Amino acid sequence: MNVLSAKLATWLDGIGAGPGGTAVGVLLADARLSAKLRRRRVVDPTYLFIVLFRLPEVRAALRRGGVEPRDVDGILDQLVDDDDLYTDADEPTIAPAVDGLVAASRVGGKVRLAPFLRALGDALPPALAFTRAPLQASAEDLERAIDAPLAHQADGSLTLAGWEPPVRRVIALAQAVADRAEGSFTARPEHALLAAVVSPDFRDLLRRRGLGLTELQAHVAAVAARNGARTVRPLREKPAGERVVTSLSFHTLLVRAERFAGEDRRDVTLGHLLAALREEDDLREVIDRMDL
Repeated sequence: MNVLSAKLATWLDGIGAGPGGTAVGVLLADARLSAKLRRRRVVDPTYLFIVLFRLPEVRAALRRGGVEPRDVDGILDQLVDDDDLYTDADEPTIAPAVDGLVAASRVGGKVRLAPFLRALGDALPPALAFTRAPLQASAEDLERAIDAPLAHQADGSLTLAGWEPPVRRVIALAQAVADRAEGSFTARPEHALLAAVVSPDFRDLLRRRGLGLTELQAHVAAVAARNGARTVRPLREKPAGERVVTSLSFHTLLVRAERFAGEDRRDVTLGHLLAALREEDDLREVIDRMDL
C-alpha cells in the first residue's frame, strides 16, 4: 500500500521517526512540498504552523483554549505574503530554527510530536503569540490524536492492517487520484473521498446515497470559489512522473479512521472513513447531504 512514498520514508528515517513517532516527519515533508507549490524559499516555524492549522484537531484544540480559528486565518493571510517567491529551479530550504525544533523534540532517538508542538509554540512570531498557550497545553492530546502508530513497511508505505480490503483499495486509489491531480504535490483528504466515489467497490452505493462524481465535483468547485480570495500565489507545475506523498491532513485522516474503528472494536469500514472525512471542514457539507 504505497501511500507513503520512498521520498517520505527518507524524511522519516532522517529524523529518527517511526511507528508512534511519524507525524513530525510527515509535517516536514508536507510543508516542504507545499512550499514548492506556493513558490516559497524557506520553511520556517510559521509555515509549519500553517500546515498544522489545517487539521481539524488543531483548530478544535485552539478553540477549546479560547482562540477563534477565523482570527488565526486572518493573521496567517497577513504573515504569508507574496514577497517570498522563487524560481522553478530552486528548492525550499528548512530554516535553522526548524532544525532546532526537531533537535529539541527528540526523545529516546525518536522525534515526538508533543515536545515539538511545545517548542513550535515558543518559536511562533509575536502576531501568533495568542495561540501559544492553547497549542502547548494541548500538545499531549494532539500527539495521541495525530501521531498514533500506523503499520509501515520498510519502504515507508502503509500496510493498513486492520482495514477492510475494499477500503484499503480506496486509499491506494486516492494516491493515484492525487498523482493525476494538476498542481498537487501531496495526497489530501479530498482525494480519498474522490477515490471512494469512483471506486468500483463503492461507486454505486454512494451514488444511491446521493454522492456521485458530479455532486462531488460541484461541491469542490464551490469550496474553491469560497476560498479563491485566499489563493494568492501561482501554482507550480508538478514535474512529470513525480509521485505525491502523504500530507499531514491525509496521515491524520488515516489515524482518525483507525481511532473511530477502534472505538467500535472493528476493522476500518467505509463508514469509519466517511466519518473521518466528515471532520474536515471543507468536506462536512457534502457528506451531510448523503442519505446515510
